[in-house]
Amino acid sequence: MKISKIIALFVFAILFGYHSKGLQAQNKYEITDGIQVRMNGFDLEKPFTGGLNSPQFTEFDLNQDGVLDLIIFDRVDYKILPYLRTNKNSFLYAPKYEPQLPKGKDIYIAADLNSDGRQDIFTLSEIGDLLIYTNESDNNSDKLKFKDLGPWYYRNQHDSTFFKLYNPLSFANTITDLPAIKDIDGDGDIDIVSYDPFNLTYYMFKDVRTEKGWSKDSFEFQNMDYCFGYFWEGFSGGIILNDCPLDLGFPKKLKPRHVGGASCWFMDEDNDGDQEMYLSNLDWSKIIRLENGKMQRMHEYDTMIRYDSVFLDDKVFSSYVFPAGYTFDVDKDGLTDMIIAPNSVSNTKESQQIRYYKNMGSKTKADFNLVKTNFISEQMIDFGARTSPAWLDVNGDGLKDLLVAHNGDFDSTKGKNDRIDVFLNTGTLEAPQLTYSIYNYLNIKDSGYIYSNITSGDIDNDNDDDLLIGSINGNIAWYENYQLNGKPAFRLKNKNLLGNYQKQPSENTAAPAVYDYNNDGINDLLVGFYNGKVALFEGKSKTTVQLEWVSSNAYGMRANEWLTSLSEPDFNIFGYATPTVSDIDNDGNLEIILGTLHGDVRIYHPENHQITDSLIAEEHTFFNQNNGDTSIIFGSAWLKPALYDLTGDSIPELVLGNLKGGLMFGQSVLSKKRANAVDELETQKHTLTIYPNPASSSFIIENPDPMKTWTAKIVTIDGRVITSKNLNSGEPGISVDSKNMSNGIYFVILENKFSKITSKLIVEHP
Repeated sequence: MKISKIIALFVFAILFGYHSKGLQAQNKYEITDGIQVRMNGFDLEKPFTGGLNSPQFTEFDLNQDGVLDLIIFDRVDYKILPYLRTNKNSFLYAPKYEPQLPKGKDIYIAADLNSDGRQDIFTLSEIGDLLIYTNESDNNSDKLKFKDLGPWYYRNQHDSTFFKLYNPLSFANTITDLPAIKDIDGDGDIDIVSYDPFNLTYYMFKDVRTEKGWSKDSFEFQNMDYCFGYFWEGFSGGIILNDCPLDLGFPKKLKPRHVGGASCWFMDEDNDGDQEMYLSNLDWSKIIRLENGKMQRMHEYDTMIRYDSVFLDDKVFSSYVFPAGYTFDVDKDGLTDMIIAPNSVSNTKESQQIRYYKNMGSKTKADFNLVKTNFISEQMIDFGARTSPAWLDVNGDGLKDLLVAHNGDFDSTKGKNDRIDVFLNTGTLEAPQLTYSIYNYLNIKDSGYIYSNITSGDIDNDNDDDLLIGSINGNIAWYENYQLNGKPAFRLKNKNLLGNYQKQPSENTAAPAVYDYNNDGINDLLVGFYNGKVALFEGKSKTTVQLEWVSSNAYGMRANEWLTSLSEPDFNIFGYATPTVSDIDNDGNLEIILGTLHGDVRIYHPENHQITDSLIAEEHTFFNQNNGDTSIIFGSAWLKPALYDLTGDSIPELVLGNLKGGLMFGQSVLSKKRANAVDELETQKHTLTIYPNPASSSFIIENPDPMKTWTAKIVTIDGRVITSKNLNSGEPGISVDSKNMSNGIYFVILENKFSKITSKLIVEHP
């Protein structure tokens, strides 16, 4: 090992204390369902699940009960969200399974590779090579177990004398490509179909186990078809049927119409034994449906005979960059449904973007109808992207409220109109509750804030909390609390508190935190930056805000990920440090809690240390409880912590913002009061299904539990009940006339003496 590598590893050990049991984290926070959150008149079931941006959906039997559950994998931050199917129409978030599942990148697909009745996991490595994890779980155990087969290869078509017979099964354009992995040809083993950007075709890798007569535990993928379906994508954006460019060859001067970025998926719509194909790519804001004529025309190979370029109304996907589809029986009525969601990691639609199309046809003729545009995400807080929380009393009731700065939906903001929304603290210490109350607080939406990081603190030393907003240019805006008529009121006092400081090139995307580091009674300012470091600016006056630079790397704190894969291990060049300050262990001393881009939160203890000291961070402090075992949670990038004692036990609760526009909630294991924490497997909640949604002339409310009688109310956004109907025991649902309802947002409430369920309804008349 080189001396420089030894030194780098030694530095890493000193900074983070990985090699000493005495330095393990003491401040454990359990990620929980959190507290009650009321938004737009109804209670969210799982408000702190973290949001969804570009989710992928795959069925998987999590609890090994023979019923396929659901795994959601978000391509934006590789977060895995397991959901148990609790009845035909309901999915219950079950985070206990997340640590049991293999980690993944870019794609996450479950399919039964070895025909043993258990789904295996297909995902990618850092460089795009296919990774396969076979499911080795014991049916008598409640724990999942997988075997890592490592990077997988395919057998090329050269003869056995060729010097290289196997190539990595790789998907080079990992940012966007989404292959299909399933039994396409119906021979009982798995096939893989993916886009070829050089020939404008789709190629198929077949597992030749069946053809070779091998056992189920022997499999080999071969590249058997360079022009799957006998079609290609024309240069003008169309589909060319009954032709393959490989047959004709291309003049060298021609270039591919798009250089990758394609998603494809399959379903046998007409139940004739061959698979229809659906595809989209970077150049198309639509989905192309291709009909497979293999069976009806008795072809030897899959052959696409016609296509539909306006499938599912192509106009609705104009803001998706390009969509991807997932087919499974959502409601267990025997027909395969379809979920459509964005397949891009950035610059795409980020809210109301998960479209559930229910198959209302038959087994021989599919008929997809839109049911909702927020499948699964409807019970989460999800503002779009890049949430930054802060606690600040905005209404003068003595309780701190939750402010959330966020990007909004890129489809409407283009990432340039960050705003702040407010959840008022409307609960009690015994029963904390947050109620969404203020949209675009302080009217900052058009102020040009980008990548906003907010915090509260008494920066002017007048005994009340001000609001600070850091942004992408490294500036920090100060909104002064000037106490109007004895209540908090805020006005922009200074557009850039660091105006006299010459920022370094990597000191952008500022994240401020108020902190009296030297205990002189004058508050100072910590500022985290894109480069992963935290700078310190000392306050020099009690009567005016005068900040003087002290350090560009206070206490040696770093938010950067430590990269061991490099030949010379080192920190990543960026980290997006987001500090906050709180006494999280109730010892009378303040800790610095540092959010990071890579999905962990680091805790530093600066008490009795010099600013030049390099402190050791506590890491991996946040976990899910799993039958007495603590399991570290990974995923959810760009974490931004905010802490406040909601329960009055002097131990602050934690809210984490993230890249996907949602929030997560944590409670300390030291806390004496659990804020409505429940085991997600002990409480099964109903899900309300309304379709079509948006509605025009009428809509249907399904009975979530036909054994019970319900009262159904249609409520306006300001709380007026405009329709009330009874849904009796045994009734599958009721139809409601919406022709006389005005365009807009309504809420459908189903309740009886045991339960109350609420869901959003959108009415749109043509």
